[in-house]
Amino acid sequence: MATAAPTVAACWERLPAEWRTERMLMAAGLVLAAIFLVAFCLVVSNVVRSAERQHEAFTAVAPAQVVSSIGNP
Repeated sequence: MATAAPTVAACWERLPAEWRTERMLMAAGLVLAAIFLVAFCLVVSNVVRSAERQHEAFTAVAPAQVVSSIGNP
């Protein structure tokens, strides 16, 4: 027989009483926010690093092409 998924209230009641205090909930929220912030910064850092590599590769090739096109009208 299939059982229904537990409701939020049922999950809340299963937590120990000391975890259900306002201070603990705020601490848990801050921890989750910090984890999200670190993950977001890592993603942004990787995107910027990738863009810098592509820009360096592009600028390394461009001057040679410009010089050869100037020499050969």
